[in-house]
Amino acid sequence: MPENILSSSWDIVVIGGGPAGLSAAVNAAVRNKKVLVLEHQGLCRKVAWAEKINNYLGLPAIAGKDLAAAYIRHFKEFDIPVLEKRAEMIVAASNGLMINIGTGDIQASAVILALGVIFQQALPGEEHFLGRGISYCATCDGPLYRGRDVAVLAYGHEAVEEANFLAEICRSVYLLKATDDISGLRPEVRIIDKKPQAIKGDDFVTHVIVEGEELPVEAVFIMRPTLPAQRLLFGLEIENGFIKVGHDLSSSVAGVWAAGDCTGKPHQISKAVGEGATAALNAAKYLEEKRPGR
Repeated sequence: MPENILSSSWDIVVIGGGPAGLSAAVNAAVRNKKVLVLEHQGLCRKVAWAEKINNYLGLPAIAGKDLAAAYIRHFKEFDIPVLEKRAEMIVAASNGLMINIGTGDIQASAVILALGVIFQQALPGEEHFLGRGISYCATCDGPLYRGRDVAVLAYGHEAVEEANFLAEICRSVYLLKATDDISGLRPEVRIIDKKPQAIKGDDFVTHVIVEGEELPVEAVFIMRPTLPAQRLLFGLEIENGFIKVGHDLSSSVAGVWAAGDCTGKPHQISKAVGEGATAALNAAKYLEEKRPGR
């Protein structure tokens, strides 16, 4: 990771590298803002999966991979840095917002959430034990469980890095495999190729149930590609499962905007691109109005 990423103060940090996120980043850069994009899974990955897109104005029947490539080429013309890390938490600070990425904090004057949508439902017990054995960041909370038994629920390859870290400090680590990409996993991590069903405990987590088997653990680290928005930012208002925004795409938290699928249906590329631009222009206006002397 370039050292200046953490030591710099950014005007706008965009979380997400899909159509909404790249549109937001480009429009913020056009307004001469210092922009950083956080995206740990690759730019426009879901767009590239589409075989053919028929309803994007001006580009009939374009292949998803071609549209994704065009977005990325345009984005790269602005030399906007991309940090391949997952945002773990956003907190208000005296000089703006601090975004924790597990290995450090990034300072921003404004944030645009372009998180997409999360299709995995919470496990029974997940919300109940949040902060009492449920965590979404091993490097953040792993040291609390040093010498104990823990489980990692892997929805993507980034879980391998987290499981390997836990293997260095915990007595035993179970990897509950919901992904096939586990290359590089340390041999001492025990792979459980069964579907997790529930998380149980008393005041704190005591075990996780996987297809009838009970695994005694004191913590479960759930490594989804994106955190639920309400877990990422305290005080963020959610409506019908999506981030509630105003006409200007501002959220309920000052200095935070949202765009794309995370704001609700329709889940369309054209909507995401438009909302990304709208969020960026309004975030830029917000920063300009806050400048000293205004």
